[in-house]
Amino acid sequence: LADWNGDLLAAGETTSVFPGGTGADIARWNPANSAWEVLATAFNTTSPAVYALRPVGSRLLVGGSFSSIDT
Repeated sequence: LADWNGDLLAAGETTSVFPGGTGADIARWNPANSAWEVLATAFNTTSPAVYALRPVGSRLLVGGSFSSIDT
């Protein structure tokens, strides 16, 4: 979990929090509707591909096993 620009983010395999089993590698908590939203999905990976999130100023560093990320 990470707090980035006031958003709560979660990294890793998140299929259990999304209806239909579709997941995200980075999810954002939306307090307005009390639900997780897909923030980004990594490509060319094995699940879970994102292992770490680190906010640095206005940037979010993402660590894991992936070659690209779709934002």
